[in-house]
Amino acid sequence: VPLELSYLSNLVSLDLRLNSDLHLETSSWNRIVANLTNLRELFLSHVNMSHVLPKSFMNLSTSLTSLDFSHTGLKEEFPEKIFNLPYLQELDLSGNAYLNGSFPQYNWSSPLRVLNLSRSGFLIDLPYFTRKLKDLHVLMQFQRTFSYTIR
Repeated sequence: VPLELSYLSNLVSLDLRLNSDLHLETSSWNRIVANLTNLRELFLSHVNMSHVLPKSFMNLSTSLTSLDFSHTGLKEEFPEKIFNLPYLQELDLSGNAYLNGSFPQYNWSSPLRVLNLSRSGFLIDLPYFTRKLKDLHVLMQFQRTFSYTIR
């Protein structure tokens, strides 16, 4: 990814989907997102991000409404703070079997409408989600189990 991309500080949408030959490293990723402060949509499905550390996502624009990291090879723990982005409505983390994480436990209200965690390492607590995510319309979770405690 050319470094010059980071000079586009007014960019609102970046779509690099299906560029399977594209490989991002943490250092190049950090340079790109550092200046994209107005970014609202980021689509990186099938871009190889297996060497990007998820903690580097903390520099993402707080203006994001749509974020697609599906099938990117992400692994380790996804930062909980991303779920608190104030405008995030769509989040796709599907196809990242070695990516896991947890959801905010306190004071979590989110405008999330679509959340795809299919074939990822996340475990869903369905009752918790129904209480916390009032605007959620689509929740996709395949090949994992839902956590449910009967009280």
